[in-house]
Formats: sequence, C-alpha cells, structure tokens
Amino acid sequence: MKCKYFPCHKDMDDCRFCYCPLYPCLKNKRGGKFIQDKQGNNIWDCSDCNIIHQKKIAERLESFLSRKKYKK
Repeated sequence: MKCKYFPCHKDMDDCRFCYCPLYPCLKNKRGGKFIQDKQGNNIWDCSDCNIIHQKKIAERLESFLSRKKYKK
C-alpha cells in the first residue's frame, strides 16, 4: 500500500509508525520546536525530526509498546 504522505520526513529507514507515539516529546535537540497555529496557539512541530523512522528505534519502540499493551 502506498502512502499519499510519503515521504513525510527526510532520510527515513522505517515507516511502521505513521504517527509519533512520543508526541509531544518536547525535545528541541531532535529538531522539534513550538510554532503558532492560525489562532495564535503554541503547538509542537516535529516535522524536522525523523527519530521514529530509524529502523532500530522503531523496532525497540514497537517491542516496548507491545509489552505494555499485554501486560496486566
């Protein structure tokens, strides 16, 4: 299946997350920043971050999330 949004980020290795489960991480060093929307509200913009699309990170996060999902 082709994604109409691909590529949403540069230098992607892995597209298993089409959203970031870490949002908003509030980590400027990853390329995120606050911007103002049309109403003047500050919102977190992470469009310059690609950490979730790095294969090693995506695999580790998926493993972590699946353990949390089934843990009682």
